[in-house]
Amino acid sequence: QALSKRTRFPFTVALVLVGILLDQAARGGPEWMAPILEFELPPGVVFFVFLPALVFESSFNMEARALKENLSPVLSLAVPGLLISTGLVAAAMHLAVGMEWPMALLLGSILSATDPVAVIALFQQLGAPKRLTVLVEGESLFNDATAIVLSKVVLGLMLAGTLTTAVLLEGALEFLLVFFGGLAVGWACAAVVGLVLGRVEADAFIEISLTLVLAYFAFILAEDVLGTSGVMATAISGIMIGGWGKRKISPELAEHLEHFWDYLAGVANALVFLMVGLRVDLGALLGSLDLLLLAILAMLGSRALVIYGVIPIVGRLPGTDPIDRRYQTVMFWGGLRGAIALAIALSLPPFEGRETIVALTMGAVLFTLLVPGLTMEWLVSALGLHVPPLSDRLARTEGLLSAKRRTLGQIPELREGGLFSPRIAETIGERCREDIRRMRRELGEMRERELDVEEERKLVFLRCFAEEKSLYYTMFSRGHLSEWAFRDLSHSIELQTEAIRHEGRLPEYTLHPPSGERLETILHRVLEQLPGTGGAVESLRAERTARDYEVAWARSRASRKVLRELDDLGAEESARSDIVEEIRAFYEYWHANARSRMDQTAEQFPEFVASTLRGRRSRRRPTRGRFPRAWPRRCSTRWPRTCATCGRASGRSCVSIPGSSSGRSPSSKRPPRRSSPGWRSASVPAPPRPATSSSARARPATPSTWWPGG
Repeated sequence: QALSKRTRFPFTVALVLVGILLDQAARGGPEWMAPILEFELPPGVVFFVFLPALVFESSFNMEARALKENLSPVLSLAVPGLLISTGLVAAAMHLAVGMEWPMALLLGSILSATDPVAVIALFQQLGAPKRLTVLVEGESLFNDATAIVLSKVVLGLMLAGTLTTAVLLEGALEFLLVFFGGLAVGWACAAVVGLVLGRVEADAFIEISLTLVLAYFAFILAEDVLGTSGVMATAISGIMIGGWGKRKISPELAEHLEHFWDYLAGVANALVFLMVGLRVDLGALLGSLDLLLLAILAMLGSRALVIYGVIPIVGRLPGTDPIDRRYQTVMFWGGLRGAIALAIALSLPPFEGRETIVALTMGAVLFTLLVPGLTMEWLVSALGLHVPPLSDRLARTEGLLSAKRRTLGQIPELREGGLFSPRIAETIGERCREDIRRMRRELGEMRERELDVEEERKLVFLRCFAEEKSLYYTMFSRGHLSEWAFRDLSHSIELQTEAIRHEGRLPEYTLHPPSGERLETILHRVLEQLPGTGGAVESLRAERTARDYEVAWARSRASRKVLRELDDLGAEESARSDIVEEIRAFYEYWHANARSRMDQTAEQFPEFVASTLRGRRSRRRPTRGRFPRAWPRRCSTRWPRTCATCGRASGRSCVSIPGSSSGRSPSSKRPPRRSSPGWRSASVPAPPRPATSSSARARPATPSTWWPGG
């Protein structure tokens, strides 16, 4: 792999070539290499050992929250797109060479499973919109799961021997049952494992083992025991543990867990491609070259129709944005076929035509790795996507300039400490001063040539968001923020950054969509009508109030820090004064709203706020996603002997904050409903609209929340 990185030759292609060389050497080599020719893993091993690792790693590393927000376009592109692609490939193979429909459908379902690794790496390198990356990654994940389910159903129909209308309807029903049944199994398994993870404290062996057991147990339970989709079960369990479950995992072990699954999936991927090299029959592949070329053309044509036909329709769905045609072209040409397609083909049971399916799949995979895989950089340059955005270039140059200034400031201290001789110190200092002058010239040229008012507004906003995110990370690493709040705030900043970078405006909301607030309010009202659930509903509201207080406190601190940075920015005259004042108005407005929310909570629940502050001062490490100890669910010794919340003796059960149904203090109030006017309306005036015409895009369309986008 190190040699592959150095030569920039695809690692997977190198593995296939190594496998081919080993196979050829065994055919004409010494007898001790003969076992290589006889080596063949049973199909069940490929299916039950390699697939769970590949699918779980892909789903675990997805951002569950971003996937949830883009679930509608992802599913619209994945499931219909795969069915269209499968039908087109099957029709081409049937009409052109007379391949039987069941076998053609099986080949089409296998060749429709895409590998997004190359495209995602390119998008990250190019600074593409994050929603586009989520769309590609999510489409590939559900595309792979659907392809495996569809190939399984088609294989069953093919082995049945006849295709009638009744058989096709039965197959469609089986597809739905297998698909959604696997989803339910994966959700249930992940929920159980997540609850167990929540009770484990910083034990790497147990936590990593639980995720390993989850991936394979969910797969085997769904596939072999219940007859549903093991791939869907593993994919959904990975998404849940990668999102909701990460709050249950010890923060200090989260990185080790990611490395473990990266390694496991890398091993599975390498073994699959090595097996392809050992199994490929070059003579048979050349003998069926006409079939292979037809399959490749059908595969590319179906992919083009899905990308250029379905994606524009998906871009019109609510909550989605149109995708640039250049990025569509990268998605089309970068739709490589990889380990999932090979694993499906190698796991097929023996039947007439199996070797043809395996050979065509291997040939198609090798084509996508060698032709599109090796020409992606040329395509990116031809489309003009290789030039980084102006904001990135400015940020990089400013970062280097700041580093050079710090280096120049440290030279006298190093010289006085005897680490540098005066001559060397003078040489290094002169180089730093020359680099500083050069970078200042570059910044001036970029600003004069490319930086208009709109671009400079974006740049200042991005600098402010970077300061916010840095502060949130510092607060989390020092134990001042729970992991839940840190992830929430980081996600909010990322959404605002993406909206400013690519759309030039702030999003309408980033934390609590209005539909989600209404649904939560309705759910609470329904639960209140059920007997014996009043305390649980009050507890849910209390917990939400506590979490939102923590978010408001963090945002208040962040806005104060950004306001100080804006003061420095204005003093240095690094940006236009009118833009600095415009953005200052936003941050003053957001800071006042955050303080207003904190004051409202402190007025309603003084004991709760005091407990929160004491708990925050006592914390020494990042908390997990569970309810922090500073916000107790039960009376504890931190309270007086007689609990100020419920009036009972310490240790008895009560709701977490004043205002609970188990015993209100005279001045306590119920936590406000999230849809109430007191929660959503602001108590301070909105920032003035700037004079420029583009300012309307930089302000939320409706200031209905106490932070940009809520």
